[in-house]
Amino acid sequence: MAASTVTVIVPTRDRGERVVGAARSILAADPRLAGLRIVDQSDDRRTREAVRPLLADARVAYVASETRGLTRALNEGVAAAESERVAITGDDGEAHAGWLAGMAA
Repeated sequence: MAASTVTVIVPTRDRGERVVGAARSILAADPRLAGLRIVDQSDDRRTREAVRPLLADARVAYVASETRGLTRALNEGVAAAESERVAITGDDGEAHAGWLAGMAA
């Protein structure tokens, strides 16, 4: 599986700027990434404002969600994915170079 066939979903809630580090590491880990979907279930606009600069990268989409719960966030992320395969990571993680290739092995 090539990395370009994978969309990464990052569910988040009320994390504000903390999700930005995870998102940047995902984008930097493999430039062939098909997409990054940040699914935000926050009660305020801090996360939306924090990720706004990342939206300049065409691979990134912000999904504002009024739902609650990890499963619902993941379902929304899958629905927003434009690839056949998805990977999931937390909003507080850090992706390392080649992590998608390692998952495909």
